[in-house]
Amino acid sequence: MLMKSIVSIVVFLIAFEGIALTVLPDTSLRALFEKIDDPEKVEMEVFGFSDYERGAYTVFLKEKNSEQEVLLPIVIGGCEAIALSRQVAGEEFPRPLTYNLFCNMLDSMKIELKAVIISELKNNTFYGIIVLEQNGYRWEMDARPSDAMNLALRKKCKIFSYRKVIDAAGVKR
Repeated sequence: MLMKSIVSIVVFLIAFEGIALTVLPDTSLRALFEKIDDPEKVEMEVFGFSDYERGAYTVFLKEKNSEQEVLLPIVIGGCEAIALSRQVAGEEFPRPLTYNLFCNMLDSMKIELKAVIISELKNNTFYGIIVLEQNGYRWEMDARPSDAMNLALRKKCKIFSYRKVIDAAGVKR
């Protein structure tokens, strides 16, 4: 059952975005996600959005429950920004949008979205990871931060980044 679910979701993701799948031993991710006191992992939340500029939008993340005046600006495409801002605003639609469809697929296969991580910044490009769990197995998938954040908001899961990413790309408010 698990393999059938994984294959189904991988086929969908390859068609959707060409996302890579890596199955990891449960213990490697458990150490990463259950170590709450890890000072390198920082819980984030969506703070706001920029206006349309040079063909894209910027979503700003800030540290959750922090007085820090540092924002993490991530440039994302127009469609992703609109989907994210509509979710933040609580808009509902009569038919499922792409991210809602993906969430429905996860639900129907009993796959839980455990976390989203804005994991690194390379060559001015942010990288994201979504962490999934089904029947005690955890795995991670490479994802654009815009897609990962859209899923996180819909599934009400935590968004994290690493201190090194915030220090490298954060801007003062």
